[in-house]
Amino acid sequence: MTKLLPGLVLCAAALGAGCSTAPGTLGEKTAAGTSATSAPVAVSPGGASADPPGVKASASANDEPPLPPPDAALLTRLRADVEAVAISRAPLSPGWRSVQAKLKERLNALGIATSTQAFGGGGQNVLGIIEGTDKESGTVILSAHYDHIAGCGGADDNASGVAVVLEAARALSASKSKRTLVLAFWDQEEAGLLGSAEYARVARARGDEITLMISLDGVGYADRRAGSQTLPDGIDLILPEMVKELEATGRKGDFLAAIGDEGSSEAIAALRRQGARRGLPVFGAGLSRLARLGLLDAARSDHASFWLAGYPGILLTDTANFRNPRYHCGAGPDTPETLDYEFLARVTLTTIDLVREAQGS
Repeated sequence: MTKLLPGLVLCAAALGAGCSTAPGTLGEKTAAGTSATSAPVAVSPGGASADPPGVKASASANDEPPLPPPDAALLTRLRADVEAVAISRAPLSPGWRSVQAKLKERLNALGIATSTQAFGGGGQNVLGIIEGTDKESGTVILSAHYDHIAGCGGADDNASGVAVVLEAARALSASKSKRTLVLAFWDQEEAGLLGSAEYARVARARGDEITLMISLDGVGYADRRAGSQTLPDGIDLILPEMVKELEATGRKGDFLAAIGDEGSSEAIAALRRQGARRGLPVFGAGLSRLARLGLLDAARSDHASFWLAGYPGILLTDTANFRNPRYHCGAGPDTPETLDYEFLARVTLTTIDLVREAQGS
């Protein structure tokens, strides 16, 4: 996850034309440029909506039975992928080239059509495409950035996100779903979301229908001690009920955060429901344009490129520096052994559940 971007970039993501879309059914096409000045829709892990007065609840109580816990084989695969990616891999470095080659190799081995998208400064997005059965129904994007800053292994940021997308590729490679799935590994996120911005720009220019974009960025760190979770400044003013829910849990850093725009509020509600079945607490919010302007930390990853292009997007994260003291190797190295693989596995399964639903499986 990148550090806080310049104010003009974040304001553009918050208020730019089309960066928020009207709420719709999960997977349905939404129109870019829709006015969105209403209050944010927040979803707590307990099932009750945490909406401000006058906002329609985006989730109801989850009555579905729980699913089995992750098996040991999944945890082993995830750790192996994190270890393979968590090397020094600043753009254009030998480690960067090595990781890029591994991503292509894995996608090709699964029989997934694989390509790269080049952009200025030597950037290379790695893309895999699983074609849907209905070309007119749009595209779902599941993504994670694979670059990192120099001198830091970046296990949580963002080898963990890459590992989830690779596992999703394995699980979904043979699926026959309505919507096309793009598996995207973005480059140069740390330099200012450059790879995702290029993809979103090209997609908008050619008229792509993207029904949902999911960005995984730092999803492997959990801390179940009371008080381990901190919060961005001003969030209590924008999402007061959700903050109260967090306070009630003792501010434990054991949940997945889902931050989206209004066009992705139904997907966030689905994620909360699926997370409950997987034993994963999910706190999420579909933020209006004004709410995003007041919470600039919400735009610190690749989903913001898609907001700016008029597409619905969600960030899934363990909240980076608000939980993990090793973010960008600040208080020690960000290495594979610092991650919680049980937590990462639950994130993985919940994400795959969401993608299946968004694809129309």
